[in-house]
Amino acid sequence: MKGLMDKIFQKLQEYKQKNGLEHTHYSVKYDHQQAIQSISFRLSFLLGTHT
Repeated sequence: MKGLMDKIFQKLQEYKQKNGLEHTHYSVKYDHQQAIQSISFRLSFLLGTHT
């Protein structure tokens, strides 16, 4: 599961760099070892769009 969470987080960061903060609402929670515990985000029809 750890690898999947890291991959999702990486994709969200890449999308945020391309499209800006206002289109990329997400939050990440970490455990005491700074490993990703959960990621919350809202999907939009633009999330998978490549420009």
